[in-house]
Amino acid sequence: MKPSSSNTYNPISPIEPENPAVNHAIIVKSSNTKSRVETQIKMTLQLVGNQWSWLRVHESLLSKKKINRQIKENELHLEAFVVADSNPNQKVSMCQGCVRRERKRAQRRKKPVVDDRQRILLFNCDPLIDFSHGEAVLLTRITCYCRHHNERIGFRIQFRMRNDKGVVIATGESSPIMVTDDHKSYTSPPEKKYSVFPTPSHVSCSAVETHQAIIHRPPVIHLPILDSITPCRGSGWGGQKVTIIGFGFHGYLVPMFNKREAIVLGWSSTEMHCILPPAEQSGPVIVSFKHQTLNTTHPLFYYTEQENTSILDLAMKITGIQNHIASHSLEMDVIQLLSESQAYVLNATTDGGQTLLHLASYFNYTHLIKFLIARDLSLVYLQDHNGLSALHFGCLRKSSEAMCTLLKWGASIALKSVIGTPMDIVSTLLTRDITIDKTESDWIPNLFINMATEYYDSNMRLMNRC
Repeated sequence: MKPSSSNTYNPISPIEPENPAVNHAIIVKSSNTKSRVETQIKMTLQLVGNQWSWLRVHESLLSKKKINRQIKENELHLEAFVVADSNPNQKVSMCQGCVRRERKRAQRRKKPVVDDRQRILLFNCDPLIDFSHGEAVLLTRITCYCRHHNERIGFRIQFRMRNDKGVVIATGESSPIMVTDDHKSYTSPPEKKYSVFPTPSHVSCSAVETHQAIIHRPPVIHLPILDSITPCRGSGWGGQKVTIIGFGFHGYLVPMFNKREAIVLGWSSTEMHCILPPAEQSGPVIVSFKHQTLNTTHPLFYYTEQENTSILDLAMKITGIQNHIASHSLEMDVIQLLSESQAYVLNATTDGGQTLLHLASYFNYTHLIKFLIARDLSLVYLQDHNGLSALHFGCLRKSSEAMCTLLKWGASIALKSVIGTPMDIVSTLLTRDITIDKTESDWIPNLFINMATEYYDSNMRLMNRC
């Protein structure tokens, strides 16, 4: 894909930076990169930092007419459309030939005939999908061939989610999908090549071929140049918005902070806005793009080490009390501060989206964890801007008591984030400890082990049934 030549934001960027309501990203995974018009593709949508329970699919996108007028609380509305990879600013509609084919297909199956060129994208699902886990699986069919639109790379599906007020809160897109009919056999005459240059008798054929090679040479895509990151320092917890500055950016670049991917919020040819991933360790890390070679040296980003005083700062911000006298125990200070004030909201967050429960789990403050959960159980399920819950934070710091308390109150070991589930984090830490000759695993609570074993066994039974 050609990089954008202007500095304006691309309308298909995952999140529009100028819209403060758009603060989530949709991760789109597809089972195939090649398909036919008759074949369904399994598309998985994951919403990072999900806070909604239901996902409603627009009626025009349903392959079967299923009407569910029931209004659910806390629901999102899904919109989707198809674009060509070579021209992502232009929506693709079904050609007339494919409209006729779909009409015959509907007649054979004795279904209502809908002659609509906009029905190039169909989902075989219910109009209302359970979205409490932040994930939805859609069986998807694209009803027109790429070659009918002279598209040589493939179609992309762009998704938008709106809240009950009609405001777009998240967008994302799939990787290119080539919809082809190469299973059919065609008998066509060999293509003749003509030169746009006159061919006098004294000009050799090799000279004409050289001219043709120049005419049909594919465009050159320059390697991205990464100049700097603003700001160049940030919290090791991640979640803050950072801007990568350079040249030659396009929508398929994946920023990497050392070995961790960052969620892209929006981009232009010279800027890329993303969410800072959590640090593997404090200190400087290399910033690059996944599977890309840069034309310049890699710039550095500095992760600051997290002090436990940050939890007191957040508590003072929440309560509005600034003149609190500190004692010998910071954990008790926070509990006392919250007890003295009644006018506060416990789900208030840091710039990275972390709540007091996130920070209490990180520092293994079990008394504060129990205090917070007793007043607001929903804190257990809240995720920061990278999708991390309080249990993720407890696992990252090997805070065994915090992990055990959170699990007893319903924390999920399979909740997905930008760095994986709590089970993934524990597995990674164990592998790393074995590598450096530290095989102790006493920090993992037995409750965590039992729940992970049960989760694994249930998935194995489900796979065996299939």
